[in-house]
Amino acid sequence: MADLKRTLSLSAGALLALTAVTGCGTQAENAAEDAASGAQSAAQDAASGAQSAASGAASAATSAAGAASSEMTDDDESSGAVADPDAQAAVDAVLAQHAGGTVTALDRDDDEDERWEVDVVVDDQVKELTVAADGTVTESETDDADDEDVAQAKDATVDVTAAIEAALEGRDGQVVDEVELDEDGDRLAWDISLDKADRQDADEVLVDAKTGEVVSTDG
Repeated sequence: MADLKRTLSLSAGALLALTAVTGCGTQAENAAEDAASGAQSAAQDAASGAQSAASGAASAATSAAGAASSEMTDDDESSGAVADPDAQAAVDAVLAQHAGGTVTALDRDDDEDERWEVDVVVDDQVKELTVAADGTVTESETDDADDEDVAQAKDATVDVTAAIEAALEGRDGQVVDEVELDEDGDRLAWDISLDKADRQDADEVLVDAKTGEVVSTDG
């Protein structure tokens, strides 16, 4: 009888031990599954965050590129704009031959639109030039004694190109007829006469030769 009780007791103990081991195994498996699930969730969150960051960076880069492109386009348009291409071509032709000179007068030929009479101050001399339609420059006269024109050319800080641009701003369809650097009272100014496209008289604009401001308009 004692042996039977001992056997039953051992069997019960073994059963309890087996149950405990099984329970521990289940808990361990559950813990492992929870850990794996947590790691997977964390990895997914990290991947999602990285994707969002990459998307944000790409969007920012695209916006920056667009802004830069727009700014370059605006700069290109403004830098490439020429107020009066014919007048500017005449000025460029003269300065190509007389580098460092200052154009002080510009007059479109009444009979031939693409021919210009141009005065330029070079080395304290005033040269009177003619610019043909093909850009050929010929000299008609040199005046060594015109000290006033030479002094005005030195005093002007706004050149003929900038003065023409100021005069033509907001005057679409008008072109240069005549430009002259001269005194207007106590002010040194560019006196600019404009024509309409059909060569009829348009506005006369006075541009300050030191500030570039339009100081008066008649027309």
